[in-house]
Amino acid sequence: MQKRANLLVGMLCAPLASVVAILLLHRNDEPTYQGRTLTQWYHTWFRAEGGFREKRYSKADAANAISKIGTNAVPLLLNQIRSDPNLHLRASTTQRLIYALPFELAHTRVAESLRLSTEPLDPRVIFRMLGPEARPAIPELTHLLLTTTNIDSIDAAVSCLAYIGEEGFYPLVGALADSRRPCCGQVAYRLGAYYQWYSGTNLALVVPALANLATNANLFVAFHSAEALGVIRLKPEIAIPSLTDALHHPAFPVRHAAICALTRFGDKARPAAPSLAEALRDPNLDVRTVANNLLLQIAPEALTNRADIRAN
Repeated sequence: MQKRANLLVGMLCAPLASVVAILLLHRNDEPTYQGRTLTQWYHTWFRAEGGFREKRYSKADAANAISKIGTNAVPLLLNQIRSDPNLHLRASTTQRLIYALPFELAHTRVAESLRLSTEPLDPRVIFRMLGPEARPAIPELTHLLLTTTNIDSIDAAVSCLAYIGEEGFYPLVGALADSRRPCCGQVAYRLGAYYQWYSGTNLALVVPALANLATNANLFVAFHSAEALGVIRLKPEIAIPSLTDALHHPAFPVRHAAICALTRFGDKARPAAPSLAEALRDPNLDVRTVANNLLLQIAPEALTNRADIRAN
């Protein structure tokens, strides 16, 4: 049954895949290495990530080829970020055909192999592979970050700058300097939600800027800045005083985010105990509960009246 399914999928998809391959081979706007385009090397790497190893080229070969292409790939990647940053999320014609197949056919190895072979290029992946070598892209990424109002382009620019390394983090600090910019809150969100993708040592560079924003009047900016400080967990001498001040923010989501962030610092958050004791009288039950739990951990002596955490 499996062989018959694979044969049928191959008969259905092979002609279309051939057309796609021919189009890729004749693209003249892509850099090449050893006669293969960046996209072709990307597909070799991507297929290996999905468990499909090619006979001729390995995942290491693909990574090496992309490294050799290096900065020649930057113009193509920047153009995609400017024009269609989410192209990598859109299904190709071949993929749509595969998704339209019956379940047992769409999940054969042949179908999966074809799907991976037509995956659109993701600039984030390439920037992550290039790292500091992609630093020539910093000025254009910075300009895009500070001037566009397209959230998807901002997210792509943030990720690519962060993958470049320390030099790429300085524009992120600049983006956090003005909460009126569309990119400000989005940078805070991206750093907090995807911090594990970036270098921990570089993340320390953004902590002072995030600390300045944790009490911002803009709820979105303050919430994600407080959240990011908690997940990054660097420079507690800067982060903890800022989060302590955020416990008095007029918006309860920010107060809740600040307490949750302090929880991540563990015993280092002990200087915040007096403010946490005040939070036991917060109008919001969730805020009171988290404050109580943190005080139990770091300063149980501050819990003089446990009834304060109950709803009135």
